[in-house]
Amino acid sequence: MQSERPAEIALLLRAGRPAVPLIASGLVLALVFGFLLADHLGIDLGSTWLTATFVLLGWTVVVGGVAGRQDRHTRELAEQLAAKGNAASSDLNRRLRNHLNLALNASLLVATVAIVALMVWKP
Repeated sequence: MQSERPAEIALLLRAGRPAVPLIASGLVLALVFGFLLADHLGIDLGSTWLTATFVLLGWTVVVGGVAGRQDRHTRELAEQLAAKGNAASSDLNRRLRNHLNLALNASLLVATVAIVALMVWKP
């Protein structure tokens, strides 16, 4: 975010794209094996800590989609600006520093840490 050059910004935003299918497949595998493990151990799926985990997982899916779409539009703008001479743009800088998008991405980090904490130290 410190860079003013659209080509560098586009490169950074493009770097995260290959991770999306890996994260999505990891989420599906974690859910499937989590349900199997809970069934095997006889854990009630309605317990508070599991319900909180499911809510947080839902949050990550929905917010990840919204934040990802905004990040994609920012990347596309950076790629267009890079193709047109790589000049700095106030619109690109505004998108990179969008407080709502930064808050959404930060909430994803917090939700992920909370999910791990719930799974490791179940109440």
